[in-house]
Amino acid sequence: MSNTVSPPWLVALKGLPGCGKSTVAATLSRSFGWPIVDKDDIQDAIDAHLAASDGPAYEIMFRVARSQLRQGLSVIVDSPLWKQTYDNARALAEEQHACLAVIECRCADERVWRQRIEARKGAGLPARRTTSWESLLAYRSRYELNPYEITVQHLVIETDTDRTDIVSLVRSRLGM
Repeated sequence: MSNTVSPPWLVALKGLPGCGKSTVAATLSRSFGWPIVDKDDIQDAIDAHLAASDGPAYEIMFRVARSQLRQGLSVIVDSPLWKQTYDNARALAEEQHACLAVIECRCADERVWRQRIEARKGAGLPARRTTSWESLLAYRSRYELNPYEITVQHLVIETDTDRTDIVSLVRSRLGM
């Protein structure tokens, strides 16, 4: 009988605002018992104390994830996953001997996506959050300027279709 412990997972969500990342993260967190480290939550706290770019929030997100991985816990990080963020996730997974998986959320139905974005308007979110379709389109144009190849386990989920079994899909893809 082997006492080998499986390495923890670092699951990095990828996608534009309103595409379903946080919903997928919450579903996986509840099912697997893994903590979520959300860049936006961190940025909201930083913004409340000082004017800053997103840079500190990403650094803090990965520091918190590192502390979870050091304990042998799997962790989910929720952010758009720009190229530099992906590179940082790969470096962290390697450093902590964790398995990295990218779950990319997409919403192909722009009508559904627009409804999600516009539903944020009355939610009391900080001003920097994407709450209008026009701001999403501007964000998307910047995001799509920097494509990159994902060389680790990569699962794309279309969140505008009925994905009632996301947990089974992820469990199967990650070999759990």
